[in-house]
Amino acid sequence: SRPVGAVHGAVTTGDLWRFMRLRGDLAEVDLSQFHIQSLDRILGVLLAMVAEEATAPPLPEPGAVQ
Repeated sequence: SRPVGAVHGAVTTGDLWRFMRLRGDLAEVDLSQFHIQSLDRILGVLLAMVAEEATAPPLPEPGAVQ
């Protein structure tokens, strides 16, 4: 299995959305709230999450020599 670079998350009430990211032991929480009326911004954040994972360089396997 490949180590995980970051874990992205979203919390929503259906009308309000918030986003976060966990990298190692660092949790980053976006303090902004996005209302569903700003659907373009919500979709932009979701696409950025996917794009970040897709373009992230692979992490070394545990125990690998660098």
